[in-house]
Amino acid sequence: MSIFNEDISINSLFGPLSVIHGDIKINGFAKIDGDIDGNLETTSNLIIGEKARIQGNITAKSVTVGGIVKGDITVTDSVELLSTSVVLGDIIARHIKAEADVILHGRCISLSKDEEFTAASEKLLNVKAIAERTLLNIPKYNSKEVPAKNSEILDDGSEQHQQELKSNFVPINLGSKQEPKS
Repeated sequence: MSIFNEDISINSLFGPLSVIHGDIKINGFAKIDGDIDGNLETTSNLIIGEKARIQGNITAKSVTVGGIVKGDITVTDSVELLSTSVVLGDIIARHIKAEADVILHGRCISLSKDEEFTAASEKLLNVKAIAERTLLNIPKYNSKEVPAKNSEILDDGSEQHQQELKSNFVPINLGSKQEPKS
């Protein structure tokens, strides 16, 4: 009889010279020591080795990060960031443990209560979805297509719309810059 309720044997192992391009779905515990350019999803635990590099989002039950992850990490249980880890993305987890010298550039949600965790993660995912759609809808111009007037960039392009924006503009007085007293 085992003291653990779940199997802790590694089902999938990607060695240090492995290079994968594309999304991966794994059923069970996995260890990554190579490079993955794509999203990674597993139903169980995931270990990302010190030499591993992942560029994509990660979804798992729990994750231990020792390498580099450029993407979001979403787990239902816990994330452990080892001292050699670099995460460039958001982390959503119920519990987070981080050693000294971790590099994390992103937002982090760690709430143990189910209701608070669900609400906060949904809010973050909604904000990210809106931001992505907003960034995708920004008109892109090359140097030959730059509009002659600022009004051409506005949604309806009318001069009236531009005047309405100017009339709603309220300048903010930040005060005068004062020299520090010596």
